[in-house]
Amino acid sequence: MADSKQKNPIEVLYENFRKKNKYLPRVSSDQPLKDPLQRISKSYNNTFLHMAIRFKQKDLVKQLLGMLPDRENLPEQVWNIKNNEGNTILHELAASDSWKELATDVVNRYNGTDQVLLIAMNELGETPIFCAARHGQTEMFVFLAGKMKLAEGPEDHKPYLRREDGTTVLHISIFTECFSEIFCF
Repeated sequence: MADSKQKNPIEVLYENFRKKNKYLPRVSSDQPLKDPLQRISKSYNNTFLHMAIRFKQKDLVKQLLGMLPDRENLPEQVWNIKNNEGNTILHELAASDSWKELATDVVNRYNGTDQVLLIAMNELGETPIFCAARHGQTEMFVFLAGKMKLAEGPEDHKPYLRREDGTTVLHISIFTECFSEIFCF
């Protein structure tokens, strides 16, 4: 006999995600999920969406983002939802050029005129654009720089291009040998 309790779509996605990834059940909880921003990681405090990005599950991430309400209807602002490293969803997406399309969707849907999503800092004082530079993701860097309007007023954005330890985007680009992204402005 079939299970009389119908699972919601997010529970089915999470169950399938846990089955596909052998490591995931060891670090995630078994609680039923209600939304993509629910925390599932026991030790790192990642949400389902954080984990799907980290495990490079592009189709799953698209589905989860599609389940999120618009900015006005979110119970908690996306930029305030951070894991233990202080990374927002955009920080995680900024770590790879292959996430640019989804990062565009997130920025267009959730970044207000205050640009708070673009300038949110993690525990190291890194903004998403800094994460893109650290990971050598030039397309993502250029995209985020455009959204931040760095070409129009780089002086206004200096605090967001420097980590708490004083490391700048230029420093990290030289360290990761990704020079071209710095000289595009």
